[in-house]
Amino acid sequence: MFDTAAAGFASPLFIVGIGLAGMCLGLIADALVRRTLPRLAGDASWRAGMTTAAAAFVLSALLAWRFGATAELPAYVLLGIFAIPLARIDIVHHLLPNWLVGPLLAAGFALLGLAALTAGAAGDLLRGAAGSVILFFFT
Repeated sequence: MFDTAAAGFASPLFIVGIGLAGMCLGLIADALVRRTLPRLAGDASWRAGMTTAAAAFVLSALLAWRFGATAELPAYVLLGIFAIPLARIDIVHHLLPNWLVGPLLAAGFALLGLAALTAGAAGDLLRGAAGSVILFFFT
């Protein structure tokens, strides 16, 4: 169950601001993916741009509402913004390009690691990393 006290209070202006920033960053991320992976990203149409902008706005605003002004918010917004073109490529081609997934994994790990260090949860970060290594090698 969602606990608003645990997430912290986020004002509506903060939520809309993060949503607008996410919308702009989503369009930039979509252009970056289209430029580097033109064969997979497809044609840039007005409809695709509007859909990307709307999805990035809604996703970023929902993340800002859920997490508030916490250290984890930039990591989740970054992962969410790049998930939009990644999902489009996966739906059309049934493919997750390593060029996009690898740096996104590294950036997410770095931002979430920084958030864990600022929150004083370095032990939880190490325990999670050890668990993922064990899961990777023994499954």
